[in-house]
Amino acid sequence: MGALAKDPPDAGQLPTGRLGRTARVGGLVTGRGLRWAGRRTASRVRTPEPAVAAESERTAALVSGSAGWRLLRLCASLTALAVVCAPVAEAGVMQTGGALGPPSEISTCTYAGTAHDVAVALQSDGEARQAVLHLPAATSGHALALLVAFHGWGSNGARFERETGLDALANRQGFAVLYPSSAGPSWRIGGPRTDVTFTTRLLARVEALTCIDARRLYVTGLSNGAGMAARLACEASPLIAGVVPVAGYYGALARCEPARPESLLEIHGTADTVVPYDAEGAYGGGTALGYAAAWAARDGCAGAPTKVELAAHAALYSWNGCADGVRVEQLTLYGVGHGLSGAPGALVHAPGPHTISGIGAVWSFLAPLVLAPPPA
Repeated sequence: MGALAKDPPDAGQLPTGRLGRTARVGGLVTGRGLRWAGRRTASRVRTPEPAVAAESERTAALVSGSAGWRLLRLCASLTALAVVCAPVAEAGVMQTGGALGPPSEISTCTYAGTAHDVAVALQSDGEARQAVLHLPAATSGHALALLVAFHGWGSNGARFERETGLDALANRQGFAVLYPSSAGPSWRIGGPRTDVTFTTRLLARVEALTCIDARRLYVTGLSNGAGMAARLACEASPLIAGVVPVAGYYGALARCEPARPESLLEIHGTADTVVPYDAEGAYGGGTALGYAAAWAARDGCAGAPTKVELAAHAALYSWNGCADGVRVEQLTLYGVGHGLSGAPGALVHAPGPHTISGIGAVWSFLAPLVLAPPPA
């Protein structure tokens, strides 16, 4: 697995490489009036009512692999482990149906253009940080959903973009993808100093660059990046509509205390020898199914999960009755090793049988999730 062969918690902070082949945007975030409300509010995610047709469509997307507001004024400086905010939005009708189609839009901006990358650079806590933003081709003039994708240990955003195949899916489905780079070989996911502040500043920069639908901000990540995705979802839950950690290392994470229930899909292969599916792993962190079960308990889900065999070598565990209609699921890939199932790049490719597309599973889960306005 190359650079993914090990996944230590909180390694050092070495400079990352150049991004390359993209236009650069530098400097600090200025003049955008960053704003967070100073109270803790549980803004809901409205998800579909169960429907046979919708579930059939989602299962097909998983197996085959095909699949407003302006961005909330993100806080440019978070305080340690406490994130409190209340999204402010115009009143409107939110999507309540179950299909993977686009949600109702409440947007004051539009995006239209050809598919291209933008290199984003900013200073955060005295460090020069980088990311790649991929924008899809779009002519319909609507706000874009944004998926933040965190790379694994020893990689960077530009390499993760090339290896995952996410851009091709984003171009087909019409969403933007943000690929941040860690300051060293790994993300800071444990201890008092994490990469949450950097990420929220980066999101504020992206909001200044293009038209993002703040109701559809999602996070995913692989290995150490999965831990970063989970950490961000825990600390900035009022902003995140859903999170999908893949082959995640969670041992260094602080106690998760989200401000509201959060939708989660955890994806893990049973043959993972780097972060084992059913063992403590090289650095600890518990089992994959146990991690999802703990998340379900925080979300107030009812009882044990139901299990559905999606395809050969794949089973989906789903918890029901979760608070605010959020969804908690765990996708088990039998015989699959460490990495992203079906990814084209050698660095992130998971060994084993690939009856499920990893990126297809990520987007099929996230696409229907839409943040609803906070209570009046």
